[in-house]
Amino acid sequence: MNTLDEGLTSTELHHSEVWLFTDNSTSEVVFWNGHSSSPLLNSLILRLCKLEMSGLLRLHMVHIPGTRMIKQGTDSLSRGDLTEEVMTGCSILDFVPLNKSALDHQPGLVAWLTSWIPSKNPVFLTPQDWFDIGHGIQGGAPDSEGV
Repeated sequence: MNTLDEGLTSTELHHSEVWLFTDNSTSEVVFWNGHSSSPLLNSLILRLCKLEMSGLLRLHMVHIPGTRMIKQGTDSLSRGDLTEEVMTGCSILDFVPLNKSALDHQPGLVAWLTSWIPSKNPVFLTPQDWFDIGHGIQGGAPDSEGV
C-alpha cells in the first residue's frame, strides 16, 4: 500500500495498471464489492479504491491459490528468501497465466459447455474475434481509415 502511495506521489505510477495478486479470496471479493463489515479490511479496500479513483491508476485485484503463490516464490519473498522462482528470473506468467483463456486452462470445458448449450454448433470466440464476430460484424472491407 505504501509503495502505491509513494509511486503516485513521485508520479512514477501515474497512468499505470497495477495487478494485485492475493491468496485471500475475501480481499478480492471486498475489493470488487467496495466494502466490508470488517473495519480493518474496509479501511484497506477504501484506500485502494481512493488510489484508483484519483484517476492516475488502474487496479486489478486477482485471487490466486496459496499453493501457486508458494510455488512461484512470493511466499518465500515474504521471509526474505530471494532465491526462489520469479526472483531468479522466471516469468510471472508461468505461475499466473493471464495470457491464457479459460478454454486453454480447462481442456474439458468445451465438451462440458457443448453438453448443455442448446446450439448444435456453438462458436467459441478468441479475444481477436470479440469485437468483430462477437458483435455480428462479418465480412466487408476496411474503409480509407482502416475501419
